[in-house]
Amino acid sequence: MNKLVDIYFKGIKLIGYILPIIVIALLVFNFVPGLKKKAQIAAVDKMGDIGMKRIASDPDAKGSVAAEFINIPIEAREISAGIWQATGVGNAHVITTADRDVLFDTGLATQVPKQIKALKAAIPDLDLSHIIVSHSHADHSGGVKFWEETAQR
Repeated sequence: MNKLVDIYFKGIKLIGYILPIIVIALLVFNFVPGLKKKAQIAAVDKMGDIGMKRIASDPDAKGSVAAEFINIPIEAREISAGIWQATGVGNAHVITTADRDVLFDTGLATQVPKQIKALKAAIPDLDLSHIIVSHSHADHSGGVKFWEETAQR
């Protein structure tokens, strides 16, 4: 019985050490500007990578639409003067203007981190004023959450 009591009190003591660290981490996470968004984008990027690897490793997926889609490279390219496309399962387009830029469709959520990186590399002074979504399918609207903070500046 004494052993169980001893284990119980060691557990309580451990919680006493860990709980303040967790509380401080949560406060920092929620109140340091941009940290939450960076963590969300990193998590979505990792989930996308895991999903693509899983599809690629599934022998039953070979030749399927999903397996073909994951082979689309994510890159930014200028498709016309001042109009940029980030490729992927769902494309995202930036129309640059003399004032600020407009994003048309936001891509698939799990590919948005790579699309944001590609477009920001291609358009260093990217400054979004608006996001336009053509329709509600996930490959067109999935990245709104990740782009909207950029457009609110």
